[in-house]
Parts: sequence; C-alpha cells; structure tokens
Amino acid sequence: MSNIRRFYNYGNRYFVTCVAHKRTPILVNNARLLLDSIDTVAGELSLDIHAYVILPDHFHMLIDPKNANLSGAIRKIKLRFSTRFKAANELPAGRTWQNRFWDHVIRDERDY
Repeated sequence: MSNIRRFYNYGNRYFVTCVAHKRTPILVNNARLLLDSIDTVAGELSLDIHAYVILPDHFHMLIDPKNANLSGAIRKIKLRFSTRFKAANELPAGRTWQNRFWDHVIRDERDY
C-alpha cells in the first residue's frame, strides 16, 4: 500500500471525492443517510461544508475542515454512513466505500 501524503493547512478549503465500493450505486437512494452523517460529523468537528453533490456511486464535497484533520473527518463521515446504511438495509458486515478519498486544495476564488 502506498503512503499517501496530504497537505493540510489551516484555512484551506478542499474539494473531496468519495466513491462507493466497486462503484455500487447506493448513494442516491440513501442520500438522507449520507446527509445526516455529514451533518452530524460537521457538527461534532465544527466543519464548514460549502457544497456537495451526491451521485449514484460517489459524492463530491467542498469542505473547510478548520481545526479538524481532513482525513479523520472523511473517515468519520464514511464510517457513520456505513453503520447507518447497513443497519437500515439489514446488511451483514462488509465494505461500503473504496479505500481512501481524492482531495484537491482550493487555491483561489477562481478554483473555488
């Protein structure tokens, strides 16, 4: 496994993409669970969510993690959704998300 290094700096905003395991189209039909998970974690960690879009097999988000660690915040969102999704659909243990996530530091207003 590669050692991914992420550049974190207070005040940066990020464009983040998270993809469902094997690109399974589970997110649109469970959008409320995903939004609740994002809202809960954002409240716990004081994240600023600027925008998001939910597609069948992945979601994008513009986020300012403030003082939180971006990787930790995304991990919590994915874990909270997975737990709620499996409980709501009576699914056994198993993967819900692809490993990791993709992020891009927003450099300026034009990039935003």
